[in-house]
Amino acid sequence: MTDQTNVGSMTGPADQTRRWLWRVLILSLSVNILVAGIFIGSQWTHHSRDAHDSRDHGIMGFTKSLDAERRQVFQDMARSHRERGRELRKEVRSKQRAAMKLLKSVPYDRDQFVAALDEALQARTSARRELTERFVAMIDQMTDEERRAYADWYEDRQDEKLR
Repeated sequence: MTDQTNVGSMTGPADQTRRWLWRVLILSLSVNILVAGIFIGSQWTHHSRDAHDSRDHGIMGFTKSLDAERRQVFQDMARSHRERGRELRKEVRSKQRAAMKLLKSVPYDRDQFVAALDEALQARTSARRELTERFVAMIDQMTDEERRAYADWYEDRQDEKLR
């Protein structure tokens, strides 16, 4: 008769190696999750909506430095321009999509594609021109001091971008 009572309780080098590998695997996964969490958290914080909202963009960023009454004038103007800006961007995207549709078509017609690209460029140029005119209309509403302050504010923002 053989004695099999101790067979299951014996731990050999293979069992010890398996336990050691499991511990290393769990430790490695924990460290990876920790590092990934730190990275994702920093990106989430850096790219969150609040981070973008707190930055000053364009002329509306500058108006935060004005008193409430003057700020309201520019906010009202911007609000009135906003819908037209959306329409212009929609038109540009439509022209770009039309060009991409021609690019996918078989047989490919180079002349039609170039014409569609030209229409998209014209729409983009026209939109930029109209938005620039609206920007100038806002600048026209500024006092001399506000224009100088805006120019200084803008130059400071450009210098920050170059750093």
